[in-house]
Amino acid sequence: MQENNTDFIHFSDRSDDLAKHLNLNAKELAEFIGISRPMLYAYKTGRSPITGKVWRKLAQAEEKAGIRLSTKTDVENHESSETLQTAIESLKMLPPEQREQVECAIVQIIKALSPGIFETAEKILHNQNKQQEYSSIVQNKSKRLKELEEKLKEKDPNKRI
Repeated sequence: MQENNTDFIHFSDRSDDLAKHLNLNAKELAEFIGISRPMLYAYKTGRSPITGKVWRKLAQAEEKAGIRLSTKTDVENHESSETLQTAIESLKMLPPEQREQVECAIVQIIKALSPGIFETAEKILHNQNKQQEYSSIVQNKSKRLKELEEKLKEKDPNKRI
């Protein structure tokens, strides 16, 4: 069964969108992607894990169809997940004292990287807040201009503004 429910749901949604876009049935869709119909069904229902190769085939099919519904992040996320799983398995095989040292080093690396990540996130949020603030100012000024325009029209209906 699928390790991550969102993977097969995401795959199913994207392949359905591709089929609708090209007006293909399941058999034609599988051929277009470059997989068998039974495997398409297995991926869409979560009965078979979706590999990086399959994500690449789907992305290539979307690109070929002229719809880029995805970016390479699905493939990259899948490959990163596999790499992380391999690293965790390797860590489990170390003797306990070595494992503890490696885990401490990993924690220190994460802590060292985290401030930069949080700093960047804070800057993004700050910029988004500023954007909303400026948008609100523009909307208020626009509203005020319309009100003034209406008042001018009331005073002199023949004058063009």
